[in-house]
Amino acid sequence: MILYGPVMSWRLGRSLGVDPVQPPKICTYDCIYCQLGPTRYKIGSLDEAYRLRTFPSAEQLRKELERKLRTCALGFINFITFSGCGEPTLSPNLRELVLRVRDVTKGLVPVAILTNSSLICDERVASTLAMFDLVIAKLDAPSEEEFKVVNRPHEAIRYDDVVEALKEFRRRYRGVLAVEIMLLKYKGLNLIEKVDEYKELIRYIGFDMVQANTVTRPPQIEEVKAISKEEMNEFARVLREELRIDVKDPYSSRPLIRGKLTLEDVENEIYEVLKRRPCSVAYLSRILGLEEKATVEVVRRLLRRGLVEEVVYRGEMVYRAISSS
Repeated sequence: MILYGPVMSWRLGRSLGVDPVQPPKICTYDCIYCQLGPTRYKIGSLDEAYRLRTFPSAEQLRKELERKLRTCALGFINFITFSGCGEPTLSPNLRELVLRVRDVTKGLVPVAILTNSSLICDERVASTLAMFDLVIAKLDAPSEEEFKVVNRPHEAIRYDDVVEALKEFRRRYRGVLAVEIMLLKYKGLNLIEKVDEYKELIRYIGFDMVQANTVTRPPQIEEVKAISKEEMNEFARVLREELRIDVKDPYSSRPLIRGKLTLEDVENEIYEVLKRRPCSVAYLSRILGLEEKATVEVVRRLLRRGLVEEVVYRGEMVYRAISSS
């Protein structure tokens, strides 16, 4: 399936996810904190992606979206969000997918994308990103040194090129441009201490908002640690006061109220979510608007079928889909 959700996103409200790349993970980075584990296909260009494998079609997306909208009203969805199992801009038909979403929804729901920014230097990618109402561009590191440690990019990706391309994109883009920053601690590196560097970077590029994130799910490398709520609050305070900019973070999420679903609906939706993000039962219940008792039963069914596995992270039991590849 291409679609998953809607889920309750701390940044976007009720978000219907579109995964234009699909498992196994294909990306230009191999981030140390990635909840999906190691990058199966680490590549450095669109052309390489095109040669590597096939991607979901616009027609497949149309069918799934029309089917979804028969049970989920457009007014219930705040955003249709392109994200998923890797870097979405690697999809060769991303432009067609966006156009198909616009056609099916008649433009009534804004369309967002979560990108790691790595391919924005490619004009084909930049022009497609300009079609979105909201572009959430990852820029975890304030310098080349931290970029190589945290994101572990393909050798073809250069930090300074990405920064300059984002600045140029900001100049021509008419939508909302947000930066997502993954704040973490790792082997003596504490990104929260880089607030002044982030501040200058945000000012230089001209972002409209900041989405400050931290490690809330099991990371690829165990030594990667989250920052505290207090540290996040201080980081956000500095940016708000000195840059006069909106700052969002995952410590302030809201519950989702949702109508009744069939057991099959719930099982499918939970599995599709777990394929993209490991979650606890409490988190699944919150983002899908379900009672925890019902969520537990569905998760147990998925465990018995061998589709998901249990992982303990920060003293909490979380569940993730088992890769079939």
